[in-house]
Amino acid sequence: MNSKITNMMGGVLVGLLFILIGSAAIYFSWGSYGKRQHVLGKGVQTEATVVELIRLESGSRGKKHKPGRTHYYPVMSFTDTRGCPQQIKSEQDYYLPPGSRAQIAYLPENPLRMEILPPKGLLILQLLIGGGGLFCLGGLGVILSSLCQCFKIQADAPPTFHQ
Repeated sequence: MNSKITNMMGGVLVGLLFILIGSAAIYFSWGSYGKRQHVLGKGVQTEATVVELIRLESGSRGKKHKPGRTHYYPVMSFTDTRGCPQQIKSEQDYYLPPGSRAQIAYLPENPLRMEILPPKGLLILQLLIGGGGLFCLGGLGVILSSLCQCFKIQADAPPTFHQ
């Protein structure tokens, strides 16, 4: 097989790999980002008190945390819009000492969906989504470049006549 064709196929494979990585970054970041933005956009803001700080060493919550790191999950106490007291453990790794007060946003129809303000980690999710998009565009560029090279090779080849 012609080495230029082999290079073209390699370029297409590299491009597809870039698109796959970029798509995965977008897919896995978009869900979390959307849920958090929904709470921040539609939620009710109020002040809450930290009643407990749950401390977890890495490894105690699964494999997703790096070893040797401590994670803190505050339990927030507040009164919702219906006047009902709520005590909810945050899903965010956020260090707030017990007794401290913090602004939160929560969904009135589901107070378990709560975000501590200012939200941490949204910038990382935005960068992952943007970086994933750039990876996809880069992969598309590699594929198009490889295909253009292939068509240029075929255009430069001497014509063959079949009898």
